[in-house]
Amino acid sequence: MPQSDGVHKLRRIEFEFMGKAYKFVLNPEEYKQSEPSRVTVTQTKTGAWVDDFGAGIQTIMFNGTTGFRSPEMRAYLNNGTETNNNQQRYLEDILRNDSGQYTPGSRRWAINQLESTLTGFLKFKELRDLVRKYYNKMPSGRTLTADKELIFHNYTDEEHWVVVPVTFELMRSVSRPLLYQYNIQLLCIRSADTPQEVLRESDTLAVALPKFDLRTMPKGVV
Repeated sequence: MPQSDGVHKLRRIEFEFMGKAYKFVLNPEEYKQSEPSRVTVTQTKTGAWVDDFGAGIQTIMFNGTTGFRSPEMRAYLNNGTETNNNQQRYLEDILRNDSGQYTPGSRRWAINQLESTLTGFLKFKELRDLVRKYYNKMPSGRTLTADKELIFHNYTDEEHWVVVPVTFELMRSVSRPLLYQYNIQLLCIRSADTPQEVLRESDTLAVALPKFDLRTMPKGVV
């Protein structure tokens, strides 16, 4: 669903990696998608030659913040729907209990505990950990398998790509000291609905090249 229709929950952008998803609770402040072409122009005395090799590799760049309080935190403070997280049920009970069992100090403590687990810092940490996990997914020199690919979903523009993160930056600003700002640049390898290409052994360089024994070559050839 690209935009909210007042009934369904709005879905913005999301990363998917090894069966887990990272959902951005806030839209990026800036978003740019570049689609270059593989065109080479050769200038000559009588004119120019244009070599057109089709579309190039698309790039996506976006930046924003992970917010200060997550929507889940605001739901707690506004007596919203309860979460199914077992670790937070005790804190929820303190916030939602009307029998007077807990003191106002307990309620303040529960709010502080929830803030410490649902603030934008932990959302940023979750995003950073996902990118680092992708960087270290396989030993050097190994072929990337389909189950270890990073998928980027842009539900707003209905774009879905298998991507490689080129840049992941943390930015802190004195004008926004409580916010964790990120800057991400991605290379779009292929559409997410396109299966991974498998190279046949007969197509590899090692099989295609003939083998020569220098000891059997005629004199003067080498």
